Amino acid sequence: MIAVGLAVGGCLTAPPAVAVEQPSSPQSRAEPTVLLDGHLTARLPASARIVVPMHSVMGAPEPESERTEVFIEEMAGTDRPRFAMIVNELFVRSSGDADADARSIAAKGERVEALPDAQLPIRVLAGDEPGKGTFLIAAVVTHPDGTLQEVEFHLDRRSAHRRAHFEGLARDLLQTFEPGPRRLDAAPTELELRHGLQVSVPEGYAATHKKGPDFDVFRMLKLVKVGEPGATLGIYLGGHPTLQHDQADDPSARSEESGTLLARPVQWVRWTTEHGTTVKEAIAPVRDDLFVHVFAFAPEGTSMRSLDAVIATLRSP
Repeated sequence: MIAVGLAVGGCLTAPPAVAVEQPSSPQSRAEPTVLLDGHLTARLPASARIVVPMHSVMGAPEPESERTEVFIEEMAGTDRPRFAMIVNELFVRSSGDADADARSIAAKGERVEALPDAQLPIRVLAGDEPGKGTFLIAAVVTHPDGTLQEVEFHLDRRSAHRRAHFEGLARDLLQTFEPGPRRLDAAPTELELRHGLQVSVPEGYAATHKKGPDFDVFRMLKLVKVGEPGATLGIYLGGHPTLQHDQADDPSARSEESGTLLARPVQWVRWTTEHGTTVKEAIAPVRDDLFVHVFAFAPEGTSMRSLDAVIATLRSP
C-alpha cells in the first residue's frame, strides 16, 4: 500500500478511543484542481492541498505526470493528513470493458462497483471488511484517451470510527473527476534528454522524466491493454550509476555479453527478476563525471527486440 504519512500501527476495526467529531460538509473550490499534470481534474475541498510525494534525500519525487498526492483534511494543529488521496497514472490502455479492467486491477477480496452519476467511467474497488492500516477505498478511472488511472483514499486509523463518513466523501469526490486538457501522448517522437543526448521513442510508448538532486531518469513505457505484458526502457544520467541487478531482491545469476552503448564498448548484463521479468542493462561513460545507465524490462512473454531497437537510437552530439 502507498505510504502517505498516516499512522499505520493499528487496525481500523479497533481504533483507540477518541472524541467523536461532527461530520462536516467541506466547501469545494470554485475551480477544479489539476491532477497528474493536467490529465485529470477534480473539484476538491478548499482545505485540500497537493503535497510532494515522500522520497529519500538522495532520491527524487515521482513526476507530476505520474502521481498526485492530496491531503484533503489534516489533523488539527498538525501538517499530517487525516484523509488523503493518491492518484496514479497506470500507463495501460482500457480493454473497452470498464468492469473487466477494474477486476484485473482489484486486489484479492475487493469487489467492483459502478459509481452512479460520475462524469467519467469510474469503478470503485471496495472490500467487504475494513482492512488494517489506512486504506479506505480505491477506484479505477477510464480516461477518454483510452488510458486508465487509479485513485486511492487513505484515512488515519484514529478516525476509523468515522469510516462511513469519509468513504461517502471519497465517493462524492470521485463524482467530480473530469478529463483535463492533457492527453497521454503515445505518438512517435525524438526525445531530448539532458546533456545533449537524444533517443527515438516509437509509437505506442509514453515517456516520463524524473529529476533528482544530481541525476535524471527517463522512462519509455509501452502502453498495452490492462493485463497484457508491457515493456519499459529506462535511461539514467548522472555521476553514480548502479546496476539494477545489484539492487534487486533475489535476482537470478547474471550473464554478460559484449556490445556497445553510445558507440562505446560495454558489457551488457542480462538477468531475471523474482517475478520472471527479463532485464538487460549496461553503463557507459558520457564524460569524466557523467554516465548513462540503460536498463530494459521485458516481462515474461514479451520480446526484448523492440526495446533493443529503441536503445540503438540513443545518441550523443
